Amino acid sequence: MNIIIIGAGLIGKERIKAIESLNKVRNNELNIIAIIDPVFKHKKVKIFDKEYNTYSNLKTAISSLTSDIDWMFICTPHFETAEISKLALSYGANILVEKPLGRNLEEYNEIVNSLNSKQLINCGFNYRFFRVVNLLL
Repeated sequence: MNIIIIGAGLIGKERIKAIESLNKVRNNELNIIAIIDPVFKHKKVKIFDKEYNTYSNLKTAISSLTSDIDWMFICTPHFETAEISKLALSYGANILVEKPLGRNLEEYNEIVNSLNSKQLINCGFNYRFFRVVNLLL
């Protein structure tokens, strides 16, 4: 499964770490084909113990990649999520969006209405499994 990580900050790095851990027990089924963040120029960057292809924007990455894209993990600040989600969906990828899916109902609807019938959207909310969060919910 080919994955692009969009956003290489705290959450993006957590996703990379999780994929690396899963690959240790799943025979490297998950392949990070690119990491996109505005701080990168097109080069290889070492994150944790592995080198990754990096790009400063999604359009450049898409035009450079030869692999099919199965998933894009969108780990960006909230004010960028809707626009990037719609762009990612326009390339035919499934998306995992770090919460929230949109800052308001309008953004949420724009993202959901960008889906085709074969695409999936997942919304990450990792802390929901923490005991203290469950007590609050």
